Amino acid sequence: MKKSIILIVLMAFANIAIAKVNVSIQELKGTWKVINPTYNDLIETFDFSNTSMSYTRQYSYNSKTETYTNKSQYYLSTGIPVKYDSTLVGKVKTGTHIIYYVLKMKLIKHYEIVSLKNDTLTISYYAPRAIGRNAGTVTLTLKRVSR
Repeated sequence: MKKSIILIVLMAFANIAIAKVNVSIQELKGTWKVINPTYNDLIETFDFSNTSMSYTRQYSYNSKTETYTNKSQYYLSTGIPVKYDSTLVGKVKTGTHIIYYVLKMKLIKHYEIVSLKNDTLTISYYAPRAIGRNAGTVTLTLKRVSR
């Protein structure tokens, strides 16, 4: 009896861990700001349109403000593809992953959509070479700034 209950509980937790949030482009569109950033003087924003996303990082150091922006085409997917398919940009309307291509590094990158409730979006990604508290899986919580 105990073994059966333990098995049922483990199966329930496994199903919860596998569950992903499916979102649409319409829900994703707009500007999002990272809340609880890694550093106090860092402002990170994501801006999603139908076909492209831009990531902007603004930080202050020694009374100087630096801004870095990266813009990429993206598409939504229900998994992580082996090869980036640019023909899917703007055509796939829902998914659990945001897939984009970094031209300089020639790499497929992705964000997994963890949750989307009201105007709060939580995404995660894997940072293999990060050190300190950012090593491994990094989770970002974003608040909608505008649609």
